Amino acid sequence: MNSSNLSIKFSIDQKATYLYKSFINLMNEASKIYANRPFAHYFSNGKYKILTYANVGHLATNLACRWAKEAQDVKVTTLIADHNIDYLIIMLALMKLRITLSVLCPKNSEAAVVNLLEKTKSNLVFSSKKCEPLVKSSAEKVKEKSIKVITVDRLDIEASLNEELNPDYEKILDLKFSEDDIRKDALIIHSSGSTGLPKPIYLSNQYLISIISFLHMIKEVDPEADGLARDDVFLNCVPLYHVFGFYCVFQMATTGGSVVFTRGLPSSEEEIKHALISTNATLMCAPPATLEQILHQVKVDKEFQEALRRLRFILFGGAPLKRQTGEWFHEHGINLRVEYGTTEIGAIMAANMNPKSDNWNAMRSYIFDPRGNDYCVFETNDSSEPDIKHMYIRRDSPTLATNVSNRPDGGFSTGDLFKEHPDYPGYYIYIGRRDDILVMENGEKVNPVLQETVIGQCPLVKQVAVFGNGHPCTAALIVVDEEQINGQDEDEIFETIFQAVEDANKDSPRHSIILREMIKILPKGKTLPLGPKGNMLRKKAESEYEGFLDQMYKEFLEGHPTQDGNTKPLSDTDIESILIKCASDILKVPESSLDDYHQSLFELGLNSLTATQFRSRIIKHIQQVPQNFIYRYPTIAGMKDALSRDGEQNQEDYIEKEYEKAMDILQKYIQKAEKELSICENKKGISNGHGQVILLTGATGSLGSFILSSLLKNNAVKKVFCMIRGKGSNAMQRLKESFDARHLDPLLLSSNNSRLEVLSIKSRQEYFSLSNGIYHRLKYEVTTIIHAAWILDFNMSVDYYDQECIPFLYNLVKLAHRQNNPMYFHLISSISAVSNLKSNKEIEEKPYVEDTHVSMPTGYAQSKFIAEALMDYLVKKKNFPCFIERLGQVCGDTENGVWNTLEQYPLMFMSGRIMRKMPKMDIKVDWIPVNDAANSISEIVLHTANVDYKSLDGFVFHIVNPNTITWSKLLHIMKNCGLNFESVTFPEWVELLSHTDGTNPASPLLPYYQTNMYHLLNMPEWKTEKAAQMAPSLSKACPVGPDLFKKFLIYWKSIGVL
Repeated sequence: MNSSNLSIKFSIDQKATYLYKSFINLMNEASKIYANRPFAHYFSNGKYKILTYANVGHLATNLACRWAKEAQDVKVTTLIADHNIDYLIIMLALMKLRITLSVLCPKNSEAAVVNLLEKTKSNLVFSSKKCEPLVKSSAEKVKEKSIKVITVDRLDIEASLNEELNPDYEKILDLKFSEDDIRKDALIIHSSGSTGLPKPIYLSNQYLISIISFLHMIKEVDPEADGLARDDVFLNCVPLYHVFGFYCVFQMATTGGSVVFTRGLPSSEEEIKHALISTNATLMCAPPATLEQILHQVKVDKEFQEALRRLRFILFGGAPLKRQTGEWFHEHGINLRVEYGTTEIGAIMAANMNPKSDNWNAMRSYIFDPRGNDYCVFETNDSSEPDIKHMYIRRDSPTLATNVSNRPDGGFSTGDLFKEHPDYPGYYIYIGRRDDILVMENGEKVNPVLQETVIGQCPLVKQVAVFGNGHPCTAALIVVDEEQINGQDEDEIFETIFQAVEDANKDSPRHSIILREMIKILPKGKTLPLGPKGNMLRKKAESEYEGFLDQMYKEFLEGHPTQDGNTKPLSDTDIESILIKCASDILKVPESSLDDYHQSLFELGLNSLTATQFRSRIIKHIQQVPQNFIYRYPTIAGMKDALSRDGEQNQEDYIEKEYEKAMDILQKYIQKAEKELSICENKKGISNGHGQVILLTGATGSLGSFILSSLLKNNAVKKVFCMIRGKGSNAMQRLKESFDARHLDPLLLSSNNSRLEVLSIKSRQEYFSLSNGIYHRLKYEVTTIIHAAWILDFNMSVDYYDQECIPFLYNLVKLAHRQNNPMYFHLISSISAVSNLKSNKEIEEKPYVEDTHVSMPTGYAQSKFIAEALMDYLVKKKNFPCFIERLGQVCGDTENGVWNTLEQYPLMFMSGRIMRKMPKMDIKVDWIPVNDAANSISEIVLHTANVDYKSLDGFVFHIVNPNTITWSKLLHIMKNCGLNFESVTFPEWVELLSHTDGTNPASPLLPYYQTNMYHLLNMPEWKTEKAAQMAPSLSKACPVGPDLFKKFLIYWKSIGVL
C-alpha cells in the first residue's frame, strides 16, 4: 500500500479519531501506508541508521506476540526504561497488546515508582537492564499485589529484522477496533511530582490521536502557518514518557515523516550538532534547558549555528525560556516557536507558526469545536490584576485526559496564568502558575514570575526566585552566573543586579516591589532547586533557604543599626541630611524637590511598604524608633524634631495635637461651605413617581458591592451611577471582579445595562475628571448620593485623610448642592467618629459635633468626625438634606462568609491562631453581616427619599447589629470550630504581639492596639431604634453564631490565608 491510499485528513473535526478509533490502529495503518518510508533515524556504531515504518511495525509486532501470554488478564502494564530507539519499539509493542500502558520516568525515586504501581494497579512491568534494580526493589514494596518484572535486554535490531513476521500475529493480537475504543484509556503518563509524589494521568485514544494532529489543526486555522511535510526529519530531544515527546514523535506518522533518536537523553551539544548534520534534520523540538545548554556552543560554532538555521522551526515547551536566549536565536535567523500544553489537556496553544512572523514567544489556542468555539477559555484570575488570565479547558475538549475534571462544570482548571501580548493581540504570554502566586501579609497578591522574568534577563543572573508568602514585602534570592562576572567586585555585581530589580519594579504593583534591602545574593556554589523540566521549585527553595529569608525579614522589619563603632551623637543638621537622603532615595525624587519640610511624605508617594523601609533606614543610620514612627511624624520636620529630642513626643501631647489638627481641618471646610454653598430650598419631596436615581461611591469595596446589589434588586431604583477610581477601561471590569470575589450575582450587572452606569473618576479633582456634559447630567438627574468610599487605615494621621478622602467628600457635596431641591446626601460614617464619648455609655442616634475628642484617637476616626460635623453644618445652616449612617463593625456575609482579611478582627483571629493566644475582653460582639448592613442602608435611603427630611426625627442612623453575643461566647464558638488557643488579658496579648518578629498578621495594627487599648475595652453601646424603624433588615440582622463563624473560616481557607 502506498501513500496515495491515505484518505483521512487530520483536522479539527476529529475525522481521524472516528476513522482509526485507536492510536495503535492508526500506527498499524501508517506502517502499511508509509511502509518503505523512513520512520526512525537511530545512532548505532558511530553513525545514524534508518528504520522504515514497515521495519518498526515488524519489530513491534513480533515483540507483542512474544509477550502476549505474559499480558493475559493484565489490565495495566508499565514500562520503565531510558529513551532511545528501543523505547519506541517496546512502547508500540506493548500498545499492540491493547492493554493500558503506563510509562514511567526512570529518574523517579523508589517511593514514586511504588506509588504509581499501586495507583495504576499495574502487575506487569517491563524494564531496561539499567533500570532493573529500581524496578525490582519497587515491585517488592508494592502492597497486596504480586508484580511480575520482565527485564528487556538491548534489542539487536538488525538480527530482529531478519526474523520473519510472526505468521500468527493476526490471531495473537486483537486487530478489531470499534467506536468503544475511542474513549478507552490507552496510555498513562504521570505528573512531574515537583510538589509531591507523581500522579498517574490516563489518556484515551481520542486524546492521543487529537494530540498528534495538533500541527494539522494549526494549519487549518492559519493557512499561512508552517506545517509538517512527508520529507521532514524531526530531531526529538524530549523523552517518550513525557507527553511533549510523545506528541513530537508520533505526529510524524500523520504525514510519513521521520524522527531522529540520539544515543540517549539529555543529548550533549556535540550529539545534537552531529544528529542535525548527519540526518539533514528539518525540524527539532527541545526543552528550554537544552536550548540554554547549547547556546554558548552555538554562539562560537558557525557550523552548529548554520545547522540550526536550516531548520524550518524548533518547537520548545514545558518550562519558560529566558527571553534573551530566545531573542538571540531569533536575531540570528534560528526559528524558535513556543508551544503550550500539559499532560491533562494535551497540546493546545502555539506561537504564530507563519515563518514570516516575529512572534515566537506569545501563543494562541488552535483547538475549536465544530461550531468554531474555543475549547480553551481565559478568565480573570484576580480582580486586582484584570489583565492576568487563568486558563481552563472545557469538559468536551478532545484532548482532555480522563477524569481530570476539577471544576463544577466538568472542565479543567490548568492553574496556569497568562497575559495578552501588547504587540500581538489575541496571543498570550505564559507568566506562571497560580501556585506561584504569593499572598502577602496584608492579603495582596503578587505574581513573582513576572518579576523573575525581567530580573533573569540580567546577564549576571543565573537563577532568581522571589518570595513573600505571609510577609509584608517581597524578597529575592539571586544566584550569580560566575562566568559573566568579568572582574566586577561585590558592590558592582550588586548594583548591576539591583538595576535589573528596579526594571522589574517598574511594571509591578506598588505592594509587590522588591526593595534594595530585600535582595540577597546567595554564596558561591549555592543554587536554587529545579524540577525535571528545568522549572524552579519555589516551595522547595523557600524551605531550603528559610534561614536566609528569616534573617532578611528580621533585619528589615526590626531594624539593624550600623555597627561602625562611632558613638558620636548626630547633630540636628546630620539628622536632617540623613532624612532627606533617605526620602530622596526611597521616593526616587531629587533632594532639591524636598524643600518643603512640612509636607507629608505620603503626599509624595510614601506607602505602607516604603514607610517600613524608611523606618528601617532611620534605625540603621540614626536610632531605634517604634513601628508607627513614620505615621506619627510623616514630615521631614516632624521626624527631625522627634529624633533631635532623642525621644518621641509625649503620647498625650501628640494625641492632643492631632485632635486640634482635626478641628482646624473641619473649620477649613466649614469656611469653604459658607462661602461656596447657598442656602437650599426644599419645595417638594424627591420622590415624583419616576423612581430614584442614585449615585454610589465605593462600589468595588465590600459594603459598596452589597449596597449596589441591593439597589439593583429594588424596582424603586430607576438608575445607579457608580463612581469608580481608576482608568475607564478597567472600571466596569473592576466592578465585575468585585462581585465575583464576593460571590454576588453577576447577572445583576449584565442584565441591568439601562439601570447601571459606571463612571471612571479621579476623586481629588473638583469635577472628578468627568466631561462637562456628564458632570451636568449628574447634577440634574441624580436624586440621591450614597458616599461609601473611604480609606480604612488605622495608622494614618488625619493629615493623610485631609489629602485622600475629605476633598472627595466635599466635591461630592458640591455636586449634590442645588439651590432648589438638592440631592439627598447619605454619608456612610463610622461609630469610631463618636465612640470616645465620655458622657454616656449608650450612644444615641444624633450628631455629636461640638468636640473632636468624641472620636477615637486615630486619623480615620477623626476624619469621620470631620465628615459628620460637615453634614451637621449643612443640615442646620444650609438647609441641605444630609443623612449619616453610622456604621459599626461589619463582618462577612451570611451566605458565603466573605470577610476582608485586612480588617482588624480577621487579622486578630489569624494572629491568635499563630500565637495560640486570644485576648479576653468584656465587650459585646455587635458585628453586622455585610449583606444585612447593605440592605439596612438601602432601606433607609429609599425610605427617606419619599419624605421631607425635616419631618424625620433626626438624620443619624446606627447600622449596628442589635442582636449581640458576648466576646467570651465568641471565643467558645471559635474553639468549637477547631481553633486552639489560650485566653489571656488584652494587655498581655498586645505585649506578646509586640515581641513577634513583625511577620505576624496583626503586627501592622500593633501601634493601633497600643494607643487605643482603653477604648477597645470600653466600647459603648449603640441605640438603633430609629434605624430599625426604617430598616427591617437591621432588626432581623444575623448575630455572629457558630454557623456564621464557620462560613468565615471556610472562606479564609478557600483563599489560602488559614
